[in-house]
Amino acid sequence: MAYAAPVHPSSSNLVMRLIDSVFTALVVSAQNDARLRRIEALRAKSDSELANMGLKREDIARRVFGDLFYI
Repeated sequence: MAYAAPVHPSSSNLVMRLIDSVFTALVVSAQNDARLRRIEALRAKSDSELANMGLKREDIARRVFGDLFYI
């Protein structure tokens, strides 16, 4: 037999809206991050364009985030 605890609908809805708002803010923040835009721009380049820049596709994250993290 299963047991269920009643949850007041408005409190559950409020919590879900709060969680949704937090995740939306995180997504917007990430989309506006200049580093992520730089990664997207580099990923859009061809391998020959990256080679002309002295960069391999697998080194894109290291190039963009290298000053923040030891990658």
